[in-house]
Amino acid sequence: MYTHSAPTRSKDVLVDKFGRTHTYLRISVTDRCNLSCVYCMPVEGFPRMPKDEVLLNRKVRLAKAKAQMDFSQLPVANRDLQSLMDEVIESSDSNTELAKDIRSALANSQYYMTWLMRLEGLPEDKWMPEIESARQNYKLLAEESIKQGNNDSKLKTHREDLESAILLARMDLGELQGLPLPSQ
Repeated sequence: MYTHSAPTRSKDVLVDKFGRTHTYLRISVTDRCNLSCVYCMPVEGFPRMPKDEVLLNRKVRLAKAKAQMDFSQLPVANRDLQSLMDEVIESSDSNTELAKDIRSALANSQYYMTWLMRLEGLPEDKWMPEIESARQNYKLLAEESIKQGNNDSKLKTHREDLESAILLARMDLGELQGLPLPSQ
């Protein structure tokens, strides 16, 4: 008879019920696994996620990426947000509000990535595409707010973010080093 036993932690190492140690944990909430592991992927494959669950899935992934940004996992969050944004752009049934939230989080992650790349002394050709993408995303958010006649506070925030992105690209490295790191 099979009994389920939860993994245990031993000296900060995850040990499963078979005694195997794991140094990382991967959680996937996508409707398409990109690993296709033989131990978890049936030969016939998995059915696609129902459309009503795709929205929830994207919200969870957005929340996860935002949490990663808060907990010093900015490069991972940036990559995940870009992937999520690409998925939403390709989708014909995307939620407009969720798409705006994803675009905003992506723009913020690009802004913070640029800030860090500049502080690390990377050359302009490395950080300029990142800040340009952030600028374009902030601009799209501001234009969308104008089209929808959103309240002045949202439009003001998007314009301030856009101005900050432009300023970051133009700022001298010495000025940047004297400033405190931005917070979300």
